[in-house]
Amino acid sequence: MIKRLSALAVVAVMGFAAAACTQNEKRYAEWGGGGAAVGAVAGQLIGRSTEATLIGAAVGGAGGSLIAHEKNKSHNSRKCNYRDSRGRVYQAPCTQ
Repeated sequence: MIKRLSALAVVAVMGFAAAACTQNEKRYAEWGGGGAAVGAVAGQLIGRSTEATLIGAAVGGAGGSLIAHEKNKSHNSRKCNYRDSRGRVYQAPCTQ
């Protein structure tokens, strides 16, 4: 039963990740889902109960989302040099 629910949760998270609108939203979904999956496995191995699995999934999902948040902050703070039509150089957030 747990294997089926875990598989369903992983498929659902990957579906949400694919449907996310922006790269930042995709990163949150992927890291949060991955953290939840790892947390669920760890919770089951440590506690050997459904409650431990759910707690592990919640903690792992929160941890994965926090990591995605930090990655987004560092990615969004990068500046690139651009040149306008008059040849002036200016800095703006990178487009990729």
